[in-house]
Amino acid sequence: MGTWNPEQANQAVRSLARIRAVESPPGEDGLKSVWHQGAKGADLLSYVDTRGHVTRQELTLLDDYYLWTSQHGLRTGYVVEDGGSMAAKGSATVTLDPDNDPTRILRGQAAMATYLGEDKYIRHASEVLSLAARGVSQSAEKTVTRSLSKEGLAAVGQAMQRSKWWLLPLIAAAFGLLGFGAAYLATR
Repeated sequence: MGTWNPEQANQAVRSLARIRAVESPPGEDGLKSVWHQGAKGADLLSYVDTRGHVTRQELTLLDDYYLWTSQHGLRTGYVVEDGGSMAAKGSATVTLDPDNDPTRILRGQAAMATYLGEDKYIRHASEVLSLAARGVSQSAEKTVTRSLSKEGLAAVGQAMQRSKWWLLPLIAAAFGLLGFGAAYLATR
């Protein structure tokens, strides 16, 4: 295990970007995986269900490892042997800490707090670490993506055809409120 370097960790977080070629379609379990890789020592692998809820995230930040699941919350650990990035999905050997390591949580939270982008997957991982640093466990699924069903898209199209142009902003606002309400309820 190497020495923790806060500036290197901050740079690793800021370099995270989604690797679209590795975003998988939903598997037999209904989950799709979304991979973010940072050029400087960070990997984030997220599993999302068909409703857009994150159900599992694995974050490797330098030699620290964080596993969050909707069933069990956050677990910390460390990389024993780096078999490369998570591109090979699981090539690194990781050991989970018997109990969450508060120092590891604070390091991860401080590094993730430097992320200023809008990517909802990265922000979710940052929020999990922020809550853990305050002693709060987040174990509920959180919606990070939202898609309308075919019926929902058809209803929007029909409403747009029937409406006058001035009604479009009202329809958009209504869908925004519905999305906000669904996201709010998902966090409860």
